[in-house]
Amino acid sequence: MKTETFLFSILFAICLSDELLDDCHKICQSRVPCWDGWTYYSHTRSCYRVYHNMNWFQAADYCRSLGANLTSIHGNHENSFVGRVAYNGDGDARTWVGGFYFGGEYNWNDGTEMDFTNWRFDFEEKDEAYPCVSIENFKCTNKIKWLNDDCYRQLRTFVCKRPAFF
Repeated sequence: MKTETFLFSILFAICLSDELLDDCHKICQSRVPCWDGWTYYSHTRSCYRVYHNMNWFQAADYCRSLGANLTSIHGNHENSFVGRVAYNGDGDARTWVGGFYFGGEYNWNDGTEMDFTNWRFDFEEKDEAYPCVSIENFKCTNKIKWLNDDCYRQLRTFVCKRPAFF
């Protein structure tokens, strides 16, 4: 048991080094500090899980009931990762993420700063009628783009995010 714990500690330390994060994702995924059914992403040291068929507010409440939030996205790597998780054969055309428009600006529902955006060229509207953010995987380019959306009308796939436990 001590040998197994030691080996896991070494492997986990390697996975946390910035130099090997991309290569190590799959190796670490089998023994990571996430709950069953959640996917670990070493860049953010967070766990992600996809659920289906809720509007934005229902999805946000559901994630909170799990000790999570609708996912925030803080860079291109995370944007691509969330897109892959959401569209791994189960995703709808659009997927809810935790962005919302309030008080003249976009925010994340987890309270973190919206320090990265990836709007589709025709969708960066600051429109209180469509205040919630969804993402869409454009299959022809395999790019994950953001759209502002009607929070109540659409039942969509959504991604919850929570910190990993160490």
